[in-house]
Amino acid sequence: MEELIQGETFIKPKKTYIYKFSGDKVAKWDVDKKLPLEIKEIDDATIELKWVSTFSGQFDLSYGETTKTIVVESLFWEEGVF
Repeated sequence: MEELIQGETFIKPKKTYIYKFSGDKVAKWDVDKKLPLEIKEIDDATIELKWVSTFSGQFDLSYGETTKTIVVESLFWEEGVF
């Protein structure tokens, strides 16, 4: 079974997203503590994540050695506008 972090790659500020690790390992979630994130652990392999700032950016979300890059899109950008 491939071990990966399931959840959105592109997120919007101020919205809550769920991320789940699909694999057999038990590890800890890790993200840069200086980022404007609210993280709530649901269970060992699932978290709720919210980017609480209005600016965009990107960061790495890790579960043990498995990492997923998350891109925070602008709050004001809408598809089809540009």
